[in-house]
Amino acid sequence: MFATNLDKNTAASYVKQYKKRWGIETIFRNTDDIRIYTTSTDALTRYFLFMFTCLAYNIWALFQQLLGEEFTLTSMKICMMIFMTKHGMIYPKHYDKFEKVAERFFKL
Repeated sequence: MFATNLDKNTAASYVKQYKKRWGIETIFRNTDDIRIYTTSTDALTRYFLFMFTCLAYNIWALFQQLLGEEFTLTSMKICMMIFMTKHGMIYPKHYDKFEKVAERFFKL
């Protein structure tokens, strides 16, 4: 049973309307995965981080539209890190040590 102020004729129309809510829940769950956690009390910092999260989510949603549903948020994070590293935008500080250990482990 749904508590609502909507005036629908049939139970099926309520269910159809309620199913749209799952898309909204998915957006909130995904933005929680992207969100940068902070303990800052500065409103401007928190607002900037929230807007950055929204931007990151929308970039992922765009790529998902272009590449298909199988392009997950995890895929986006991995691809973005590889892209940024490849183009010199970031360089993980432990990468060199990690590479040496990985090469020994995988016998490369």
